[in-house]
Amino acid sequence: MRKRIYRDLLLTALVVLVLAFGLVSLAFWIGANSLAEGGGLWLPLLLASTTTALLALPFCWWLAGRLTQTIVKPLAAVVDDLSTMAAAKTPGMMSGTDRRQRQATGTAANLGSESRSPKSQAIEIYDELLPWVQCTQAQMTQMATQIAQAQKDQALLAILTEGMNEGLLLIDGEQRVRAINYSAQRILETSSEIVGKNVLEAHRNLKFLEHVWLAISGQPSELGCEIAARTYQVRFSPVERGALVLLLDITERAESERLRREFSANVSHELKTPLTVISGYTELISTGLAKEGDLLGMVEKIGHESSRLISLIDDIIRLSELDEAERTRQFSQFDLAAVIQEAADGLQQQATAAQVTLYLPTRPQPLLADRDMLFELCYNLIDNAIKYNRPGGSIEVQLSSEQGQTQMTVRDTGIGIEPRHLDRIFERFYRVDPSRSKQRGGTGLGLSIVKHIVNFHNGSVRVESQPGVGTTVRVVL
Repeated sequence: MRKRIYRDLLLTALVVLVLAFGLVSLAFWIGANSLAEGGGLWLPLLLASTTTALLALPFCWWLAGRLTQTIVKPLAAVVDDLSTMAAAKTPGMMSGTDRRQRQATGTAANLGSESRSPKSQAIEIYDELLPWVQCTQAQMTQMATQIAQAQKDQALLAILTEGMNEGLLLIDGEQRVRAINYSAQRILETSSEIVGKNVLEAHRNLKFLEHVWLAISGQPSELGCEIAARTYQVRFSPVERGALVLLLDITERAESERLRREFSANVSHELKTPLTVISGYTELISTGLAKEGDLLGMVEKIGHESSRLISLIDDIIRLSELDEAERTRQFSQFDLAAVIQEAADGLQQQATAAQVTLYLPTRPQPLLADRDMLFELCYNLIDNAIKYNRPGGSIEVQLSSEQGQTQMTVRDTGIGIEPRHLDRIFERFYRVDPSRSKQRGGTGLGLSIVKHIVNFHNGSVRVESQPGVGTTVRVVL
């Protein structure tokens, strides 16, 4: 390019010299004639210089434009490339559903193609500018590579955060939400429009805000709170110029802890009652304070409470065994009607004493399940129907099959259950009438065992009852 510029300058000089030589010669010729006629020399010289300037001006204008374009065009191309790089957009960390669908590879490939073929590479560059242009292009290529990598990293981060079940929020030092993933939007019942707004617009809880301030000030903390009937453990972690908030759903764990506490308290109470009775009567007998006529009644009472205590311990052990059985399912094919008949035979004496009539299914009903568990389920349901029936009452057990499901219905004509108790009768140690239940030998765990067995078989159980009319239990397996 330098040679071309030198060539253009030399050509211009030659043209100007030729024009000047010709015009000067013309001026001398005109001046000689003018002197011969007695005129002056100044007019021909003025005419020659003016004509030379007018003829040289357009050519110099064209040459200046050509040289300027030669020098400026590479610079303009580099500026265009830099503008393109500056206009390239990178994705944010978390912006909801649309951003989760963005792929990093396409954007990175586009930037890579721009860096491999910039406009400036197709233009001839002035030699003195070549080092600067090359350096600029190298920086542009490095920037494109870094932007592509940043996009890939941010896209990967978006995939990770959007795939989390836990809610995640990034809050800046002014308590504005800078990023929020989909789970946090679902938990807090908000949208990606919350980005840029105060965190109070996402969750209006003063304790939550206090912990955000603690995290912003550099102190990590935790908070348990209820959001939309769910229990969450919220962890606040300080980050640079802000805070990171993690929402963990611990509803099931909290419910399990609550049930465990209730179970422990109920077990302690249920065990203490018969043991207290046994201990009291034993002390009366051993100290000789009991009258001889009362000894037989006391011994019978001790025997009754001991039997109740053994039944309670057996049920507790059975529940524990059912918990362990979740890991090992041993199903076999058997006739459910035969299992019902077997359970009823074991309770026939009790039904006769209570003056309750049993009506059982006679048609065979094949079923693939755990036979021992189904026997226990049938035994507990029929046992409950006998205990809470009335003299002259009846119990009807029916079986049906539809769309691959087996339904067993146990209907009695007993005392019934009030509607307010129906939602809780499957809880451990829950009794509708505690005094009547203890009087009839109930441990409060029978229906809980039934529910556990049904859940083990991925089935369902439903209770319908009307006080004074009777109760119907439907089990679907």
